[in-house]
Amino acid sequence: MSVEPSMFIDKFDLAVIGEGEQTALEIVENYCNGKDYRNIDGIAFREGEKIVYTKPRKALDKLDCLPFPSRELYPNDNYKSVILGNI
Repeated sequence: MSVEPSMFIDKFDLAVIGEGEQTALEIVENYCNGKDYRNIDGIAFREGEKIVYTKPRKALDKLDCLPFPSRELYPNDNYKSVILGNI
């Protein structure tokens, strides 16, 4: 999510700021290993009543390093394109 995290932090425990591909992976890894979120760049999270912001994550230099989505894993009938119709 790239909007102001304070708008959502009341409803969610954690918000991603900026590009989320690497950030999401680190969140899952930390959660599964019982680690703190403070070492993950580009997030905001609640700590009691306080909102903690970590340092900004550096933007990816080359988006080509990201794989294409595995669209066959999603129920694509639920998605529509204004230009293409059903995807």
